Amino acid sequence: EEGGAAAFAAIVGLCSIGFNISYGIPIFLKLVCKPANFPVTPYAIHRHLATPFGILSCIWLFGTSALCFFPAHGPVTADNGHMQWLCVVVAAVFVVAALNWIFNSRKHFKGPARVGDKPRHSTQKSESRSEGMPKSS
Repeated sequence: EEGGAAAFAAIVGLCSIGFNISYGIPIFLKLVCKPANFPVTPYAIHRHLATPFGILSCIWLFGTSALCFFPAHGPVTADNGHMQWLCVVVAAVFVVAALNWIFNSRKHFKGPARVGDKPRHSTQKSESRSEGMPKSS
């Protein structure tokens, strides 16, 4: 492959893997952890079907992610340039993300606010705007 086509394939593969894993992790954790207070939504699957569909979804999402690492053309030799560069790109993204976590994010990242938590930041400006407004019921 030419350099541009190989780079494009690696970037598309990285995006596909990231997308698949971002869907697969919550499904997998719901299968493994079995949270008792998991919210039921109007679109929830019947409880007897949720486990088989969750297993099937995990197999599909993680399986297709693994397939992205295989080269599109074969055989791969040192001379023909058919190497799949996705493993190098994923490793580089992982290293950059790990370094970012170690040196920056673990100190500053607070996570999303949970229901019932107090607001993290209150500003005088937002409080003063609501003083003259009628309270809604």
